[in-house]
Amino acid sequence: MTHYIGSVPDPERARHWRDEAACRDANPDDFFSENTHIVNEARKVCISCPVRQQCAAYALEHGEWWGTWGGMTQTQLRTHRGRRRAGRHAA
Repeated sequence: MTHYIGSVPDPERARHWRDEAACRDANPDDFFSENTHIVNEARKVCISCPVRQQCAAYALEHGEWWGTWGGMTQTQLRTHRGRRRAGRHAA
């Protein structure tokens, strides 16, 4: 007898923005590299991504501090996060 330990895809599962991401079939390591050339190549994938804004918003909302998200570098993510934080304190 064979025991299946994987999960069965749920056809009723709601679609998630990640399902539409241009990077969904790309090597995730490319988006979390320390090599500037690789990061720039990864960012090119983001340029035409239909869910680029959702990806960036997710990273900002969930405190992602490492990697390329929504076409933004780690430095850009930190800058945007700092601006958002400053805006909340100014209100």
